[in-house]
Amino acid sequence: MAYNIFIFGDSPSDEPILDFFLGTAGTIDIYWESVGRKLNLPIISTLTENADFEQGLILSSDNLVLFRNEVEQLEKYWTDGDPRVGVPEDFFQRINELMDGISYAIDNGLELMIA
Repeated sequence: MAYNIFIFGDSPSDEPILDFFLGTAGTIDIYWESVGRKLNLPIISTLTENADFEQGLILSSDNLVLFRNEVEQLEKYWTDGDPRVGVPEDFFQRINELMDGISYAIDNGLELMIA
């Protein structure tokens, strides 16, 4: 199964402000959830489990700030991580794009959905 992150504006009929392909379940487990469990990051460690609900995983306000902080810790883990374990070529560029989207959602009081 593939997972995406979406941020919509005030009107649900608008095109998403962010439509970010997070990855397949296997990719998310390797690069996100396994690290989330190691670092005790509650949102990241359960991304696929929570996103599999019919409405997906919806984050806003304080939970969105927590998610941004967790993504920062995830990025630091991979930046400082084991050089024998590689990350996809565009991993850090994609993390930066995601961080920009999360910050935009926080600044504008929007919700982020992972589905």
